[in-house]
Amino acid sequence: MVEQLTLQTILMFAQTVGVLVAVTYYLTTMRNQNRARQAQVYNNIWNRSTGDSEFLRDRFILSSLNWNTYQEFTALFPWSDRESENTMALFRVGSFLEGLSVLVRENLIDIRLVAMGNSGLVTDLWYKLRPVIEEVREVSSMPAFFAGTEYLYNEISQYMKEHPELEIYRYEAEQQRGYMPE
Repeated sequence: MVEQLTLQTILMFAQTVGVLVAVTYYLTTMRNQNRARQAQVYNNIWNRSTGDSEFLRDRFILSSLNWNTYQEFTALFPWSDRESENTMALFRVGSFLEGLSVLVRENLIDIRLVAMGNSGLVTDLWYKLRPVIEEVREVSSMPAFFAGTEYLYNEISQYMKEHPELEIYRYEAEQQRGYMPE
């Protein structure tokens, strides 16, 4: 009788260990698949932001233009002229960042990847847009104008504060462009 109880106890223990090993294996596999998926998504984003000559040209156009007021901004980016190279560059880069913000907001891509790889683009565009963004939102009846870019900037800033070892990425980009860090 004692042998039978000991054998049953050992079998139940073995089953429990087997279930725990299976659950651990499943969770590890799922975590690795999630990281692999995020890496693949980010690789596609990276290729778009560095390997597409049209996108790179758009980034160059935006970085070469300067404005301080809403009037200067609308002169450079005429809303009614969809053929304007400047306007199209702003829409393409802006759409890219707005889409990237959705991926970050929905946790489909880790902000760490964006902070390390795209903080310069986000910081540069946000600092350029910030002086006129409120007026653009009000005057154009587009309250969400570049809200995703603002969200990305805020998330990157927060991430950099929490990970000071990475802050060099942002500060170098800001110093090169003449921006003062907050």
